[in-house]
Amino acid sequence: MSLLFWLNCAAHAISIVIATAFGLMVLATKPKCTINQFFALFALAEATWTAFSFLLRMMLWLQVGNPVLMLELATLFFVLAGPFLLLFTARYVDSRARWVDLAAALGLASLIPLSIPSSVTRSFSIPAGFRTTQPRTTTSIPGDSWGPRCQPRTWCGP
Repeated sequence: MSLLFWLNCAAHAISIVIATAFGLMVLATKPKCTINQFFALFALAEATWTAFSFLLRMMLWLQVGNPVLMLELATLFFVLAGPFLLLFTARYVDSRARWVDLAAALGLASLIPLSIPSSVTRSFSIPAGFRTTQPRTTTSIPGDSWGPRCQPRTWCGP
C-alpha cells in the first residue's frame, strides 16, 4: 500500500482517540450542563463516523466483511453530527431561539427513515425506478439501495 494510505489510516486512528477523549472528558467535567452534553454528542458522533470510515477502509483493503454496511453506518453518523453541532453551537452562543431546537429535531426526525441500512431493505420490494441492470462502474451507485442513482452526465451542447 502507498504512503498516503497509511497516513490516512494513522489520521483516522488519531481522530478517533482525540474525539472520543474530548467527548468523554467534557461529559465527565459537568455531566448535567447542556452545552457539555451536546458537545459530547457531537464529538462521539464524529468519533463513531471516523471509526466506521476506518473500518470501511480496512475492509476494502483486506477484502473482507460488508463494506456497504460500513459505508452506510459511517454516512449515518456523519449526518447525525450536523444536528448535534447545531444544538451545541446554539447553546454555546447562548441563542434563545426556538427555531434552532425545531430545526435540529426535524433534522433528527428526517434521519429515522434514512437510517435503515440498505442491507435490511433489500429483503423488501424495491421500486422499479431504483433497480438497474447496468454493470456497476465507478460512476454509479448500486441500484438496489434507496439512495439516488448517480449516472455520468453528458453535455448536450448549445
